[in-house]
Amino acid sequence: MAWAWGRKPIAFVGDLDVEDADFTLRADRLIVRSSEIAFHLSGRDEYGEFHIDGVAPLSKDGGFSSPELRLVYPGYEGRDHANIIFNRVHMSPKSRRCEIEGVWLQYGDTWKFSGNLNCYAEP
Repeated sequence: MAWAWGRKPIAFVGDLDVEDADFTLRADRLIVRSSEIAFHLSGRDEYGEFHIDGVAPLSKDGGFSSPELRLVYPGYEGRDHANIIFNRVHMSPKSRRCEIEGVWLQYGDTWKFSGNLNCYAEP
């Protein structure tokens, strides 16, 4: 992983590609820190619009994992949860782009996602 650790956290935004395209997913905010990733993701599936927020701490294997996050559907009082794992996070040399790969786990199903996000604020 290439990090720009001496600087303040950098936030990224962009669309994510989801394996099998069972739902759409967008990183509305993904903030990369040395020990964690804070994020706000939104999307749409067969039940409508949703969003999920969380913090994924750095794990011993080098990835970032956030278990049992509440999946929020506006106007729907569901109790859906998902686990988000970021397996690969690579920032460009000037931190203007961030490539990510991860996994969305929900109800025993697994979807891989990836994206090449843009910095939405100058570092």
